[in-house]
Amino acid sequence: MLAVLLALPLLAVEWGLQHPRYAPKPDLVDLFAHAPAGWRMRQSGTEAVDPRWSPETLATYDLVLARQFARADGQEVTLMITWSREGYRNAGHDQEVCYGGLGFAIDRVSDTQLATALVSLPVKSFAARGAAFVEDVVYWRVTGGVLEQRRDALSRRLGQLRTGPWTDLADNLMVRVSSRRPLKSAPSALNPQFIDDYLRALGPVPLRRVIGGGGAG
Repeated sequence: MLAVLLALPLLAVEWGLQHPRYAPKPDLVDLFAHAPAGWRMRQSGTEAVDPRWSPETLATYDLVLARQFARADGQEVTLMITWSREGYRNAGHDQEVCYGGLGFAIDRVSDTQLATALVSLPVKSFAARGAAFVEDVVYWRVTGGVLEQRRDALSRRLGQLRTGPWTDLADNLMVRVSSRRPLKSAPSALNPQFIDDYLRALGPVPLRRVIGGGGAG
């Protein structure tokens, strides 16, 4: 009997490792439900991901959804959102690395604060130079409901270690906004403008999903 009692904690840990508690799968379509003011959604029925992405890259994420939005002046952006149920072990690739793997020359990589009407958002931005255009990219991640850039090293490490039977595994949501411009043109403010409009168009629940549970601040 004593041996059974001593073995119970080990069995519980083993059960927890075999049956992790995942966060509920989000409805990414809900995050695209309303086009921001001044923008029109160009793709509403199908996914719009780069066809050059390999199956291995797409398999990095559990969900991937992208849409293109256009303004009346013809300017366009692409909004892509990915979700991974194992937010630390499978958080996805740094987007500058992905673009570099597709043959783009990467420039202007920067960690910065993007000021919007609702939140000062910590983001990563870069320029990806191709043969015929430059693609400006801005992205951020929310891991376990918290903006990844706002986590310190200790909290990241603790999150990676949370694999016991009574803990939930943190999921990961990545939001990426990109737009293209001619090779010799200067960087534009199109991506920040769209992000500001997009956040203001979201309801309270979707907004918390894409900027973290801390909300505006």
